[in-house]
Amino acid sequence: MERQKHKLVATARCEGEGPCRGRLIDRLSHLPDHIAHRILSFLSMHDLARLSYVSKCCRELCLSSPFLNFSKDDCVAAVDTCGRKQRLLNSLERFFLLRGDNKIQRLHFDWRAHSENQKNQSSSSSFSPCVCPDVYVRVISWVDKAVRCNLEELKLNLHHIGEPNLIFPSFLLLCGSLKSLCVHMKGILKTPSSFLSNLKYLELLHVVIEDDEGFFKWISCSCKCIQILRLAYPRGIKNLNIESSSLEIFNLYQPRHGLDTYHISCENLQQLSISLRTDSSSITSLNIFAPNLKTLCWNGNLTSHPNLGKFQSLEYAQVKFDSVGTVYLGKTLIFKYTSIILGPRAGVDDFDPLCEVFRSYALTLKEYVIKVMFNLEGSIPVSFENVRRLRIDIGSISDDVVPPMVSLFRRMPNLYDLDIRRHQRFHDHTSYKHGFLYWKLHKPAFINQLKSLTTELLDEFNEVEFARYILECAQKLTKFVIICSPQNLEEVKRKLEKFKMISKAAIFFKEDRKSEQRQLFDTIP
Repeated sequence: MERQKHKLVATARCEGEGPCRGRLIDRLSHLPDHIAHRILSFLSMHDLARLSYVSKCCRELCLSSPFLNFSKDDCVAAVDTCGRKQRLLNSLERFFLLRGDNKIQRLHFDWRAHSENQKNQSSSSSFSPCVCPDVYVRVISWVDKAVRCNLEELKLNLHHIGEPNLIFPSFLLLCGSLKSLCVHMKGILKTPSSFLSNLKYLELLHVVIEDDEGFFKWISCSCKCIQILRLAYPRGIKNLNIESSSLEIFNLYQPRHGLDTYHISCENLQQLSISLRTDSSSITSLNIFAPNLKTLCWNGNLTSHPNLGKFQSLEYAQVKFDSVGTVYLGKTLIFKYTSIILGPRAGVDDFDPLCEVFRSYALTLKEYVIKVMFNLEGSIPVSFENVRRLRIDIGSISDDVVPPMVSLFRRMPNLYDLDIRRHQRFHDHTSYKHGFLYWKLHKPAFINQLKSLTTELLDEFNEVEFARYILECAQKLTKFVIICSPQNLEEVKRKLEKFKMISKAAIFFKEDRKSEQRQLFDTIP
C-alpha cells in the first residue's frame, strides 16, 4: 500500500510540473512488483542493501524481494577478521528482522569459514578453519525463518563451519513448500520421519548419512515427486536401496566408503551416473531396473555377477573400469553415443559382456579396447553396422596397432566420420612398416562412405601412408582436418603436397586443440 501511494504522489508531481526532470524519474519504483522483484533476483544481498539506500520505495522493494542471494565473499575480503564477520552477521540478522514475514521463494546462502592463517596473513598453505562463535546457529535460524515464509528453493553452502560435529538441519526435509534443496556441509543427517515431501530436486554434498537404510526408505516412500537426486562425497552409506516411480536423474559421486550393495528400481529413470573411488571395496550385489534409461555413466569396478536388466532405450553409455565380471546390458539398438574405457587390469574375458553397447551411432574407443577386440575376433559376435561416427584415441599408428584397426574398420560399413587422436604416446622402439599397399589390400568397409577424417597423427611412416590411402581411395571424402603444432605445419604440408592433388577433399589445418580451423588448401573442382 505504501508503494502504491508513492507511485501516485510521484505521478501527480510529474503532472503538476509538466515534463518530468530526469532526476525525478524512478522507473524501478513504477514497475509492477513481480517484474521489479524479477529484476532484483539477479542482485546479491550486498547489492540489495546498497540499493535500499536509494529511496524509501527501493527499500520496500528490497525488503520484500522473494529472491535472496548471499555470498560472504561478495561482502568481505578473505583476510578479514572475526570481528568484521561478526558485524556482517549482525547486519544480516537485522535484514531478516526487517523483512518480517514477506515470502522467500529462493534463498542461496554461501558462507565459507576463513582461516586463522588468513587473519595473520601467514604464508603457510595449511588451512585451519577459524570457527567464529554462533555462525552455524545464526545461519540455521535464518534458514528456519525462510522455511516458515514458504521457501521453495534453497542452496546452502557452509564450508568448514564447526565440522565435523554439525547436525544437518533435518527440518528442511520436512518442509512442505520446499521443492529444490542443495546443501553443502559436513553435517550428520538424521533419518527423516515418514512426512511426505514435495521435493523435486535434492543435492547433498559431503553430508554424513547416519542411517542409510532409513534415508533411502524415506526417498522411496515419502518423496513421491522427486525427479533429481545427487549425492556427492557422501559418508556413511554402505547399502543403497532406491525404489521410485518419479526419479529421472540419479548421480552418485565418490562415496567416501565403499558400498556393499546397490539396488536401484526406477521405472522412469533416464540418467544414471555412478563414479566410485579407485580404492573402493568390491561390490557384493548390484541390481538395476531402469527400462527407460537413456544415459548410463559408470566409473569404477563392478561386481562379479551384476544384474543390470535390459536398457532398451539407452542412447548414451560411458563405462570406465579396471576389472569387471559378467555384464549384460541387453540389446540396445538405438544407441547414439558410447565410450568404453578399459584400465590396465582388465582382461580379455572382461570384455565379452559389453559387446551389446557397441550398437551405437557414435563410438569412442581407446587403443587398449581396440587391441582386446582384436584378440576376441571370431569368438564373440560384435556388430558395428550402426556406427556412423568413430573416435579412436591411440599413441600412434604403429605396426602393432594397424591389424586391430583393420579388424575394426572391416566391421563398420556405414562409417562416415573418423576422428583419430593422440593419446599417451610412448617413445619406444615401435616399428612402422605398414604402408599404402597394406591398407589397399585390407580395404576398410567404410572406404566408399567416409566423408570426414580428422587426425593429429602425421609424424610416422604408417600415419602418412594411412592419410595417403584415405585421400586417394575415399571418393566421397569432403573434409580432411589436420591437427598439429604451428612449427610442424610446413613439414605436414610437404608430406601431403603430392597427395592433395588426387583428392577433391578440402584440407583444413587446426593449430593444436584450441585454435580455430583455417583452410589450408582450397577444394579442387
